[in-house]
Amino acid sequence: MLTLLRRPSRRSGKPSVQMALVGCAILAAAASAVFTRVEQPPGPEVAVGRSPSPDPSVQALIGDDPSIAAPVEDAFDFARRGSLDQYLAQFTSPLRENLDRLRQTKGDDYLRGYLVRLTRPIKGIAADIAGRRETGPDEAQLSVDFIFSDHNERQSYRMKKIGSGWKISQIQDARSAAILIPYGTPIQDVSVTR
Repeated sequence: MLTLLRRPSRRSGKPSVQMALVGCAILAAAASAVFTRVEQPPGPEVAVGRSPSPDPSVQALIGDDPSIAAPVEDAFDFARRGSLDQYLAQFTSPLRENLDRLRQTKGDDYLRGYLVRLTRPIKGIAADIAGRRETGPDEAQLSVDFIFSDHNERQSYRMKKIGSGWKISQIQDARSAAILIPYGTPIQDVSVTR
């Protein structure tokens, strides 16, 4: 059986593999905190959760088309607020037709309540813009992490370019991943085994 955590040897001055993994986990948590969207009220010139002009270093990371994540971010914001029309505007076929059918059969109140309940436990989202994969002309696949207090879920979104913007055309099932340090844990409460 493979043991992931062992007591580090005190003879060597080098950090153990376990300590390196813990350090990577802490760095990943810090990066997640930096890149996770912060909820802010919409202003007249700024869309919810986005700054009007990204920092040049961030712009270099996301490339020429940062708007590929906008429909996912906006859908999350509108779902959380129960804004059905704005939520549905983020989708295109074939998913849009399925959502419209659901809305017609179940009604606005059902769909609104479902979306609000679904998004309530989510602390934030992080789209992997740099890791997007082109799947065809005007189509791409985008991975998005949903951050909960005790785990993360990754979903793959099929995006389709419509005009100058992007829309969500399909969503694949989420994959759950346990996290080493629960969301919101103060750094002083993180213990490191030596």
